[in-house]
Amino acid sequence: MRSVITLAKSLTALAALVLLASCAETPSTPTTSGGSSPGSGKIVTATPEETFECNDDLILPDHQPEECRKPEPLEPVVQKPLEPPKPDPIVGTYKVYPKYTKRGEILIFRIYPNNTAIEWRNLQYSWRHEGDLYHFSFSNEVNRGWSHSYSFEVLHQSIKGEPDLIAKRSPENIMTEFEAIKVSDDPDHLFDLFAIGLIRTGLFGCVNEGRKEDIIAASPDDLFDRRFSTLAECEATCPKAIKLLQDYWDENGWQLGEITCPQDRR
Repeated sequence: MRSVITLAKSLTALAALVLLASCAETPSTPTTSGGSSPGSGKIVTATPEETFECNDDLILPDHQPEECRKPEPLEPVVQKPLEPPKPDPIVGTYKVYPKYTKRGEILIFRIYPNNTAIEWRNLQYSWRHEGDLYHFSFSNEVNRGWSHSYSFEVLHQSIKGEPDLIAKRSPENIMTEFEAIKVSDDPDHLFDLFAIGLIRTGLFGCVNEGRKEDIIAASPDDLFDRRFSTLAECEATCPKAIKLLQDYWDENGWQLGEITCPQDRR
């Protein structure tokens, strides 16, 4: 019996030693937070990250966490439309005052941005810009019925009270020397400038060249080179013009036929 008790005590003591050894081999490691250093003895239990519910109806956008805030929309990039290139300053409608004669006639010159120009009676020119001068060319290939081609130079200036264009005399054609005043920057500008002569065969009267009406030259007399700012001025000259025209045709042995003034046909 004594031997049994002694064995039981021995087993109990052995179990206690095993338990102590087990605790010594696996010491507990505390979890630290809030700036506590390991081994300080302060044990803090870690918690999972707090989750938020993104609810615009319950929480104002300014009080929601960054994860819930919607990115601000980017402002659309507005591209300004490209402005069309400005036309050359020479482009426009001009009243031309020829210098090759003292008769005081006025012609019309229309200069277009596509490097073409139209003189009265629809004579067409081409032009180009070089330095301070503009070079105008007249070609009989474009203007059928004319026997020669020529070119001349034009100076464009913007001096108040002075002509806008000054054309130098061309060696091939003395009629290219002129001064011009700009009427409008629009080469198709319409205004009143009347001329008198044959409108078409057998019909004599006044046309408004400033509004692109055509006229046929009937005589070299200065009356047919004059221009009038009003229709009344033009028609008042009609009887004298008819008389001069009739005399001119009679001297050359031609038959003009009966012609009347516009006011006589009304």
